[in-house]
Amino acid sequence: MRKHSDINRRLSPVRLLPPILLIAQAGWIIYVADRTDYTETPIFLLAALAFTALVLFPDVSRKAAPKKHDRLRIAQSMAVLLLVAAQIVFGIIAIRAAAYQRECRIIQIRSLFNGISRALACRVDQSNALPEGNFAAMADNVQQAGCFERVVIPFSGSDKNLAINRIPPRDPWDGQYFYQQISKNDYVLASSGPDLRFGTGDDIVADATTPYAFHGLQMLTYKKWKQNRR
Repeated sequence: MRKHSDINRRLSPVRLLPPILLIAQAGWIIYVADRTDYTETPIFLLAALAFTALVLFPDVSRKAAPKKHDRLRIAQSMAVLLLVAAQIVFGIIAIRAAAYQRECRIIQIRSLFNGISRALACRVDQSNALPEGNFAAMADNVQQAGCFERVVIPFSGSDKNLAINRIPPRDPWDGQYFYQQISKNDYVLASSGPDLRFGTGDDIVADATTPYAFHGLQMLTYKKWKQNRR
């Protein structure tokens, strides 16, 4: 009977709370990391909150605690609940901020591709052929020929704007751009997107037949841009 009581005590719901909490926190951190493109700051902060919650978790190994420890346990339990709530709230904020920043970067790339499309059309008019080589060679070609014009992206509710004076060598996620001449007058421009891998669903692609229309950052204010840029 004593063995059975010991087993039941070890498998009691109260004793299972710490590992359940650990698994839930780890799952939440992984989910937030995936949705925020593995941005370091929210991951580290969530990990710190999770570690603190586990450290403060009340000791449930004792059969009975003295009454003078009851207040300490209640305080620890409240602290753990607050930390878990903070993890959830901060994770949601981080996901929303990452989605907003991702949309801003996509608009930047689309606007850039639109400017490059105009530059490539200008180059075809000049030489009757598209530039050869990779993205860097193409960028040098159209800029040296004077075909790339400044791309200006207006901010909503402000007289300020974001200007792209030269073709950047890498996209906002620090990934490489892709350029390939398919035929005399046809080409493909691409960014690998947030996952930094080509051939996946988040790739941003434009070609000679479907260059991106210029929309600008109508959803972005100058103040928010300064807060979210790196």
